Amino acid sequence: MQALRTHVAGVDVHKKILAITVLRGKADQEPEALQFECDTFTEDLMACGQKLLELGVRDVAMESTGVYWKPVHNVWTPMGIRLAVAQAAHVKNVPGRKTDMNDSHWLAELHRFGLIRPSMIPEEEFQQMRLLSRHRTNLVADMGRIKNRVQKVLEDGNVKYGSIVSDVFGKSGLNILRAIADGFTDADYLTSQITTRIKKKEETMYESEASPKGLPTGLHSINI
Repeated sequence: MQALRTHVAGVDVHKKILAITVLRGKADQEPEALQFECDTFTEDLMACGQKLLELGVRDVAMESTGVYWKPVHNVWTPMGIRLAVAQAAHVKNVPGRKTDMNDSHWLAELHRFGLIRPSMIPEEEFQQMRLLSRHRTNLVADMGRIKNRVQKVLEDGNVKYGSIVSDVFGKSGLNILRAIADGFTDADYLTSQITTRIKKKEETMYESEASPKGLPTGLHSINI
């Protein structure tokens, strides 16, 4: 089978280093192999990218290893290097004699013959939007977990005003939570913090706060 590319490189990406194999030669001949390593600091990546360009390499293949491929992609792409980021399952090496350099050589061989299916890398604007969306999803999930922890602490102390206040984390609910966290246990004072409608009569509120002495001290460690 004849090669599709004459100058290619395969990169085995790690946190601290890159193992790189460059293959150069005519499509119908055995290529010359050049192997070297590169640190992953920005200046080192730029110097390595320049070295690849000087060797005539513009087509590079690497695995999508965690997030470690992203700095390489971000530095080399603006330099004019075409990066094919492959899923590890699609380019799995033959078992045995596995080393970083062997992996990079295998990637270079596959890319030389056009056997790597590149992953879709979105445009920078789309990547930023996706990161923002994922961050918002994580924040909402974190907020839900914290609310559940607060509810558990209240139940441990037999403080059941979640059945009384329409929204425990609404304006009135937060007023009462802050008061409890500040050490106020008087039912009259806590009831006075309600500024919105409640589900049941006011006297039921007293019942829900009837055992403030049993309130676990853990509530005071929750920053409300």
